[in-house]
Amino acid sequence: MDPLFDVFAIFQEKFDYVQASTDRLRDRLYHVKKEVTYLKRMKRVLIRRLARYGEPYSYAPLEIPDDADIEDPIVKRRKERRERERERKEAMKASKVRSRRASFFFLRVPPLYLF
Repeated sequence: MDPLFDVFAIFQEKFDYVQASTDRLRDRLYHVKKEVTYLKRMKRVLIRRLARYGEPYSYAPLEIPDDADIEDPIVKRRKERRERERERKEAMKASKVRSRRASFFFLRVPPLYLF
């Protein structure tokens, strides 16, 4: 078989996998947007119903604010992973500096001859 054909087959397989992942994410995003739109509509309906009965809903804080800053668990894990990676790199850099200093010190010290 041609090695170029093997490379093409590998790339085609990877492309298909990425394409399927993209389609799944796009589908999930579509359904989430639909759900958000539905919940916004329900919120408006319930607010109108409360206003019709004279309920002072506007004075009470909402349980779930519209602009809640909720951190996604995946984003949180990525941040933690980046932080661990940064700390690991800093530790490796510091150990290299220490080993360089130690080797430099030992190179500069003349050997002691005891007779």
